[in-house]
Amino acid sequence: MSFEEARAGRKPGGQVGPFGRQPVYWVLRERGVTQVSLGPVVGRSTSYVNGVLTGFWAPDTTFVSAVSDFLELPTEALFTAELLEASALQGEPRLAPLGQVRRARPGRFGRQPAYWILRERRVRHAEICRVTGQGSGYVSQVLNGSRVPPPSFLDAVGEFLGLAPAELFTDELLEGSRTRIAGRPGPPPSRRVGPYGRQPAYSLLRERGLRQHALAGVLGRTSGHVSQVLNGFILPDRRFVEAVSDALERSLCELFTDEVLKGSSDPPHRRRVRRS
Repeated sequence: MSFEEARAGRKPGGQVGPFGRQPVYWVLRERGVTQVSLGPVVGRSTSYVNGVLTGFWAPDTTFVSAVSDFLELPTEALFTAELLEASALQGEPRLAPLGQVRRARPGRFGRQPAYWILRERRVRHAEICRVTGQGSGYVSQVLNGSRVPPPSFLDAVGEFLGLAPAELFTDELLEGSRTRIAGRPGPPPSRRVGPYGRQPAYSLLRERGLRQHALAGVLGRTSGHVSQVLNGFILPDRRFVEAVSDALERSLCELFTDEVLKGSSDPPHRRRVRRS
């Protein structure tokens, strides 16, 4: 079934919820954007995003506004009137009183001051996800003191909130973050390398403390596709390498080898290379 036939009224396979498949589903397909890219924008999982787009449940108004801002379209053009009405009944996401501690247990570094500052300012984790390029689970683990982020993460959060990292995080976590980069480079990559070799962009992501999942959300591609390109198993198209260059603010020759750049202009080479 072609995309034009589906757009004319024939629905693709898969179940549809009581609210029906939303117009934003077709907008994403027209622009070639995957649902994975909406996860960091709204601070929700891909399965939740898929449930909203297929009409199984209505999100809160913050979700609707975030998608509208991301696609630069009014909410009426992205969601049905029935879903918007149900979303308005939920209103803004509710926060527990500041004195009430969440059920999640703090990690060995303890709950960070940034956790309470975000609650006082009523800032959702989705905002931090957009600033740092990390998922909501990663952000939650850092704020609860169970994970040590790189210094770039701490600086991004401090710049977003207008505060120094020392005011947002404990001394123990700050010291652990500096030790992670200077004293312990981390284990070597365990994945096998393809025929085109591991690309320089792979090492740059590790230096900045960014995951490939975050880059996939920016590019509108799946994390599996990004991983295959960075590990040298497939050749990307020209639009992919240029998007990576814009996202990381580096030139093409600093991110990819000459062989990959030469092959990126030939779309048929995007298929997987057979191993001998």
